Amino acid sequence: LFWREKGWSMHYNFFNLQNKDCTCEFSADFTSQKVYLFRLFNENINIVVSNFGGSLNSVFVKDKNGQYHDVVLCYDNPDDCNNDDRHFLGLQLGRCANLISKGQFFFKNSVYDLDKNYKGNFYNGGFFPFGHRFFAVEKFTLDEVTFSLLSHDGDQGFPGNLDIEITYHLLENGFEIIYSAISDTDTICNLSTRNFFNLNGEGKSNILNHKLKINADYYLPINETLLPKEYIASVKNTPMDFTNFKRIGKDIYSDFETIKNGNGFTCYYPTDSRYSSSDLNEIIELQGDISGITMKIYTDYPGVFVYTASYVNNLAGKNNHVYNKYDGVAFIPQFFPNAINVPYFEQPVIEKDKRYIKKVRYLFS
Repeated sequence: LFWREKGWSMHYNFFNLQNKDCTCEFSADFTSQKVYLFRLFNENINIVVSNFGGSLNSVFVKDKNGQYHDVVLCYDNPDDCNNDDRHFLGLQLGRCANLISKGQFFFKNSVYDLDKNYKGNFYNGGFFPFGHRFFAVEKFTLDEVTFSLLSHDGDQGFPGNLDIEITYHLLENGFEIIYSAISDTDTICNLSTRNFFNLNGEGKSNILNHKLKINADYYLPINETLLPKEYIASVKNTPMDFTNFKRIGKDIYSDFETIKNGNGFTCYYPTDSRYSSSDLNEIIELQGDISGITMKIYTDYPGVFVYTASYVNNLAGKNNHVYNKYDGVAFIPQFFPNAINVPYFEQPVIEKDKRYIKKVRYLFS
């Protein structure tokens, strides 16, 4: 239903569980391992996730007329996913999301050299990112799936053995992604998922007329190589200001430096604790202009990276769709990009044997 047969054997699989509503749609033999899809659903929402890349493959929600739409962009099959080292549609990012300048950092009296897979910098997991790996399935119930992965000492250049768990948890009108990790030494950890949304339905329109609100008074400027500068700037009186609802396309062609350098919105917004909801901050509210679907994102990460698919071009997607620039918008909660090299940014450091836990909540109406 979601990934079509591309030359490998495909067959239906059903897990021997008490509730057969939480079934795997199918599995595919791929590089001697199996790709599984897991479906979690209730009367309001239906999500599909996979052990390959720990990915979010589909999110079906109802529009203003009660019709379901799949609102996330994704690949059509594992080959397309595995061969794309730039866009990471719906895939896990790790060990460290985003860029690390020059693929190098100084930590605990040592210099660590990382994979340099983007213009001499480390980017979203190096040459073998988490999004291109098979995760083990630790738990599968009617409303929850937990995947796990062991990243060995030296993986991508980082110190320590890092045990990771990614949990997708279904809610009445949405879902949560919970990131958990523990290391046998002090190390760097910045886990996230690169989910691209189009609330009119993937492949049906671009997102330029979507209305967006970002609860952030500051943003992190970028230079012409997309690396963040080492200071935050006020959004006030700039095209970066989304503190009130604004069409994404209103200023996307501006010659404002950060927008011009990113070919659209490609920047980080720190969260604002004034918009706290118990343990999480409300950072994003997005409205589909045709569907009437609204999505809110809450997180305890210190900020969110916003990316309007500015460099997507002729990318094969699911349902025989071809994705291009501005066909989706990604909201990626995470630590500050390149934070390990900027001491006054909140650091993505976890201590030995101390569990890392971060959460992102998506709610739809």
